[in-house]
Amino acid sequence: MLAKDGDIAFRIKLIDEAVKAAANAALQQYGLTLVQMRVIGFLGNREGHACPQKDLEEAFCVRHSTMIGLIKRLCAKGLVAAETHPEDRRKRIIRLTERGEAVCRELKGLLLDVRTRMLNGLTREEIDRLSELLGRVYANLTDKTPQ
Repeated sequence: MLAKDGDIAFRIKLIDEAVKAAANAALQQYGLTLVQMRVIGFLGNREGHACPQKDLEEAFCVRHSTMIGLIKRLCAKGLVAAETHPEDRRKRIIRLTERGEAVCRELKGLLLDVRTRMLNGLTREEIDRLSELLGRVYANLTDKTPQ
């Protein structure tokens, strides 16, 4: 067990691993990973359930090549479709399929359960403060404000 003033970075790593493990266990029956579900959820919250691929890359802070692989796996599962942008053929629009929309609706509650477990025992004020502090730590390390 870590001392009260233990290594904060290590605690963040442990939390990240625990969240991924809990979410991935819940998503396993759907053949999805947490990052795949986050992309589906992101698209599900966008107008028209679609956005340019570049928006996904920026929102998830990943390189183009990483997002290409993720999109290919989601396309193979029939959850998203990649279309050429109508005004700029160099760009791609990523859109949820009907199946992707259904999965998104179905899994929102499941991921909410993981979030509820994670934040159990914290007040709304504590959650807001934790989010603010973690955002500042992130900004200190990246010169970016988290999405």
